[in-house]
Amino acid sequence: MVKEHGCPLGCVVLLWVDFAEKGASAAGIDRMLERTASLSMTLAGEKCIHMAAWFEEKNARVVKYKVNSAESAYELVWRLLDIEPYEDREMAGIAYEDAFLGEHFSSIVVIDGQGNMKINGETQELLQL
Repeated sequence: MVKEHGCPLGCVVLLWVDFAEKGASAAGIDRMLERTASLSMTLAGEKCIHMAAWFEEKNARVVKYKVNSAESAYELVWRLLDIEPYEDREMAGIAYEDAFLGEHFSSIVVIDGQGNMKINGETQELLQL
């Protein structure tokens, strides 16, 4: 065990990529990827450490990716190109609850397979965190 002295750098924003198979379309997937990438790059440019996450059904887990620089935002974009849609919404909800138990974010942005965004549960076209 190593003790590191310094300020902890937690994630204040969660980008939840909700890529459910139901309702997803090619145009929607393009919007989902574009909005997620754009938002992540903007947050990284503003030095806002954030986390992107999505449900991976084949392994029944939530993939978490911490973004703390422009380079890691670019890596996120590459990883997003490999995600697959899920079918089991109930399993995704349980995995989400388990993955973020005890974690607190100032803003949670949900981007679905149609490219729609919800910020803290409210649908919005323009983003204000």
